[in-house]
Amino acid sequence: MSVISLEEWRKKQVSSSTLKSQSPRSIQSEVTGLKLTKAEKELDKKTAEAVTGLCFIIWNAWTKPFTTRGTIARNYPELVGICASEGLITMKIDDITWGKHWLATDHGVDYLKENDHYDGIS
Repeated sequence: MSVISLEEWRKKQVSSSTLKSQSPRSIQSEVTGLKLTKAEKELDKKTAEAVTGLCFIIWNAWTKPFTTRGTIARNYPELVGICASEGLITMKIDDITWGKHWLATDHGVDYLKENDHYDGIS
């Protein structure tokens, strides 16, 4: 076994790191980064659909309030329930008065604005 100095070892490391492959790359590599799995893509799609649904309910409550027994409330009871539970829509008119129509709350309008489902109607 031969012993080499630290300087010789460093020179060998530098020279070996500058060597190039003798064969060229045959396949171009793809763009680096994380790739979504099929399940993640499906989840993103379902999330987008859910957000769109919530925005649909809030938009209708804001622009043309619908009744608790109206078509929107009957056709989309889960979305109405989620919006109401999250404080995005309400039937409360003031501290002591409740109505029969779903109305968008300030929080609901902010949610619309954040999700780009807003055309500037005030």
